[in-house]
Amino acid sequence: MRGTVPGGGGGGGGPWVAAAAPGQGTLSTRARFARFVAVGASGVAVNLGALALLAGALRVREVVASALAIELSILWNFALNDAFTYRDRNAGASAGRAGRVLRYNAVSLVGLALQLGTFVLLRVLLLKALGRESLGPLRYLAQLAGIALATLWNFTGNLRFTWRQAGARAGEGAA
Repeated sequence: MRGTVPGGGGGGGGPWVAAAAPGQGTLSTRARFARFVAVGASGVAVNLGALALLAGALRVREVVASALAIELSILWNFALNDAFTYRDRNAGASAGRAGRVLRYNAVSLVGLALQLGTFVLLRVLLLKALGRESLGPLRYLAQLAGIALATLWNFTGNLRFTWRQAGARAGEGAA
């Protein structure tokens, strides 16, 4: 019997073992999350770099620049997660690569809403509190706060939906 994610029930390996593709070893949820965070860290660099380019150098409106930076980092992160974080789940996934890209974007769309909503809320609060018209360098702290919240959602959503194993019911990351 294959293992499960925390709170996922099942057996074989305890509560911190995620199922792998048939014929492959398992990767613990902690190790998978560490990989996910490492990939995400590179995505943060892409996200903040794009934000700096768009909002800083190109003078794109901050909220638009934030949304574009988020989408660019979503695509970057999918490519790396597919190759590194969830590679052991690709063969047994209930969706092919194109389907996983679409699922990843769907999960990430919720993450985008969480991240952008956090950015907008913090922007409104900070601008009002500081009496400013622009966040300036504070835009990066607002963006990072949204990234942290979206990370938790994205890890869980992608494990249980994007890389859900064939035969698993919706919402189950391991089959």
